[in-house]
Amino acid sequence: MRIAMIGLGKMGYSMTLRLLKGGHEVVAVDRNLDVARDLAAQGAIFAESVADAVTKLQAPRVAWVMVPRR
Repeated sequence: MRIAMIGLGKMGYSMTLRLLKGGHEVVAVDRNLDVARDLAAQGAIFAESVADAVTKLQAPRVAWVMVPRR
């Protein structure tokens, strides 16, 4: 199953790496495209937006959202 990780800050970035190491397919998306590209270089699937990430998932879709609390 492919998972979309939305928000690649400190926690989202680390969780994405753990999921990749565990053999999962992860679609990486963040406002900072350079972070998503960095994870793509490490095996994630790059998405330039949330809408793009959704197109890269199959039903049932799983999205993990990591946003800062303010």
